[in-house]
Amino acid sequence: MLRRERMELKMKLLPVSEPTIRYSPSIDHFSSILNLHIDKTLPWIIENYIEVVFNSSPGANYFLAEFLDIYKFWWNCPFITVSRMERILVDDLVSTIKNAIDRGLYVMVVIDTYYISEYVTYQREHIPHEIFVHGYGDNFFFVSDYFDFNSCREGIAPFVEFKDAYYGLAKTEKDYLNGIVFFNPNEAVIKNGKPDLQFQTSDEGMIYVPDKKLIRQKIEGFLSSSPLILASYPNEFDPCFGFRTGFFAFIDMVNEISADTIPLLKKPLCLVFDHIRLMSIRIQYLEKFYHLPICSLYNQCLEIEKRCSILRNKYFKNIIANRVDTSNIKKSIYDLLWDYRLLMEKLVLEL
Repeated sequence: MLRRERMELKMKLLPVSEPTIRYSPSIDHFSSILNLHIDKTLPWIIENYIEVVFNSSPGANYFLAEFLDIYKFWWNCPFITVSRMERILVDDLVSTIKNAIDRGLYVMVVIDTYYISEYVTYQREHIPHEIFVHGYGDNFFFVSDYFDFNSCREGIAPFVEFKDAYYGLAKTEKDYLNGIVFFNPNEAVIKNGKPDLQFQTSDEGMIYVPDKKLIRQKIEGFLSSSPLILASYPNEFDPCFGFRTGFFAFIDMVNEISADTIPLLKKPLCLVFDHIRLMSIRIQYLEKFYHLPICSLYNQCLEIEKRCSILRNKYFKNIIANRVDTSNIKKSIYDLLWDYRLLMEKLVLEL
């Protein structure tokens, strides 16, 4: 009879939750850790994820839409400690990731999707992409990603495939994570807060207090769409590459909609929806926490969110049916955005 320890397969699986924002891998996966303690982390979330960028210039970044500081947030979050290991320092990839998971750390790394069977590009196309690792079994990792490049789900990646995907990333491809990224939930801060001006004692213990003034300034910056916003972020979202910030980034997106670009609208339209949805959550929290008279604004934002959801879902169905009315969707998004702007202008006056 086999010895018991040989019969038992070793497995470690870290918990994840449904993220507040379901938009893009880097945001989704980070949020899926934050949301494990949403009662403590939501004040920090609503303080961020306001500024956006869009690129309307032809080229590699054409029609790219993102929250501006998706990576900078990682390093400034008090609830999760983020660290990075250069690729060249990793001698044993599987052991490195397993040791991290054993210590409660989540892992993200850029791989070549050609080598992992979960991806639609498996043995068909070489595409660099970030993959999120949150556990392991006897000979595989538990992973999450947009394996079909449409929706996010969990899957498994055998160690053999994962190593091929990691080491097979071509030197000509950019490792935009700059190595292996580790996310370590700071349990002490999550549970007890920390001696900081933004943590205050309450009936529920130490809690993070959202900076109302900072939120107002960020929304004002979003509304003004100043290119100076980009100067404070050391990243590639530079005006010289065609990027536009803030509200008028969304307007630029609408202006770029045509019969040729309509298939590219999916992600930017999802960004608009998530921005509005998060604004609804933000207004509701600020109303309750600061006792602000903005209940009517919250209800208005919910209505705009509902309109955007209907618009987005209709677009998805029509894209599948290949019958999108370009002029109609341009007008619908345009009207929605200007109603949304009016709402934010009213909110700024109350903050």
